[in-house]
Amino acid sequence: ATPGSRLKESRNKRHNHPSLCSLQQPSLSFSMPGKVAVEEAATPKPKLVSLRSGRDVRLATPKEVLEETESGFGEWDLNGKLLYFGHVFWLLKEVFWMLLLSYFAFVFGFLALTMVSIVVFRRRKGGATGKLYHESVAEVLVNITQLSWVTVNFISIIMHFGYELRDDEETPKYARDWVNLCTGSPQTCGDTSDALLLVVRIGFCLTIGIWLLACCYLLWLWMTPPRFVA
Repeated sequence: ATPGSRLKESRNKRHNHPSLCSLQQPSLSFSMPGKVAVEEAATPKPKLVSLRSGRDVRLATPKEVLEETESGFGEWDLNGKLLYFGHVFWLLKEVFWMLLLSYFAFVFGFLALTMVSIVVFRRRKGGATGKLYHESVAEVLVNITQLSWVTVNFISIIMHFGYELRDDEETPKYARDWVNLCTGSPQTCGDTSDALLLVVRIGFCLTIGIWLLACCYLLWLWMTPPRFVA
């Protein structure tokens, strides 16, 4: 036998070897000139295995594992989009606040508060990655921090535009009808402003406390070896 025939025979044996069949790439079939159609590999059937604890679990496919693991705190799913637009509306509220356009600030502040509240409720048990690594508590604390900050901030703009008294000389002409919205007596408006100011101060202190608690918990998790949930 010539060296060429021996090389060809060796390649055929390796190609047809049972242990190597699973490593072969999907075959390519040319249906039209310039186009390549890739034949999809057959979807593996799910397998059931029994753990030492007595539980029966199903082994997911690689695609399912990838999707479920990424479905966590930072995924661009419905929750991620709602949180993103909640932050955008919060920034727009800040812009209109600086411009003293109270009604626009109220609208965008309410939208931001609504979207962040929905995300916190939907993620009240953490994401898939948080459950896998026992980090659900950290994710929930971070979400509560965001919700607390947006809530207290919304109360602050109500106090600022609704009850805090401003002089006309300090207010631009275009915004004089957008501030001092309280229709009661100056004494009543001032008392309400002082009460809301106390609520805002306490709220921001609680928000910072929750944030520090979340940071300490994340630091403790970082120092602790990862723990998986079977």
